[in-house]
Amino acid sequence: MTISLLSTLATAGSSTVRADIHTMGIVCQPLNVPATSLTWDGQGIKNLATAAQQVSCAIPRPDVPAGAAATFIIEGTTPGGLASNCFLEVQTISSLRFIQNFSLAGTSSRIAISVPPGSIVNTDHVWVTCSLAPRPTNGTTGPGGTIFGFTAVGP
Repeated sequence: MTISLLSTLATAGSSTVRADIHTMGIVCQPLNVPATSLTWDGQGIKNLATAAQQVSCAIPRPDVPAGAAATFIIEGTTPGGLASNCFLEVQTISSLRFIQNFSLAGTSSRIAISVPPGSIVNTDHVWVTCSLAPRPTNGTTGPGGTIFGFTAVGP
């Protein structure tokens, strides 16, 4: 019975079925800013400062078959007519393979970035770096730029 169960699990583990990987914005870390300028909660990472704050986020992802494209979805918000300027990059251990700039603006942003075939392999790392917009100073309350999370779409 034990051998049969292990065989079944091994077969299931080798399946080619892939799923999306969802990651919350709490994986983001500050870049050259005091952590007190940012807050992490169940919604993601938020800028509480009156100046833009840099964050970097490692994005887990499924394996990408050779010659396939990869898609990443970034969700966030930036109030007060401002924008949080960001870029997604694919890196090898020693070089940059792909980079795409984007902005999170408005009350709900959902940005999809497609990495072309051949621009990502299974050993590459994917990062999003953002300059989160400052919190509004026009009398409204709440945080500035916020990253809710990321989805690495399975091929």
